[in-house]
Amino acid sequence: MPAAVSEVMVDEGAELLAAAAMVAAKELRARGLSALQAEDIAEILLKGSSVEMQAEKAPGFRVGDQVKVRQDITTGHTRIPTYVRGRVGIIERHHGAHVFADRNALGRREAEHLYSIRFLSREIWREEPEENADFGVRVDLWEPHLEEVGGVARK
Repeated sequence: MPAAVSEVMVDEGAELLAAAAMVAAKELRARGLSALQAEDIAEILLKGSSVEMQAEKAPGFRVGDQVKVRQDITTGHTRIPTYVRGRVGIIERHHGAHVFADRNALGRREAEHLYSIRFLSREIWREEPEENADFGVRVDLWEPHLEEVGGVARK
């Protein structure tokens, strides 16, 4: 490809990215939000913010419960790793209620119960492990990401 053609392609790509950024910033402002600026990052990180919250409802699950990760396909933000969707694990820890990241990404700061779920590696990757090679994988997931296995959830 001639150098002049690649330069035009780069210039046009940069213009498209700039236009997309302007549209995104406009949409954020319309929601009362603002885009994060590089010069603000250090101050924001130093200041910090608690993600623990008070929940209006009791936890729907207990330590030891077997749960299945929902397979819902979302067009928006989600913290459900693809490799655990539809997989079954055991709740090892209840972290209390925290900001639900999926809704927080939409500008809605809402509380949901957060759990640490342990999955066997063979459950995730569906392969027979080599001898003594089966291991646990722990993933923190919020209550809306989970459903009870073999019954009605206590929600």
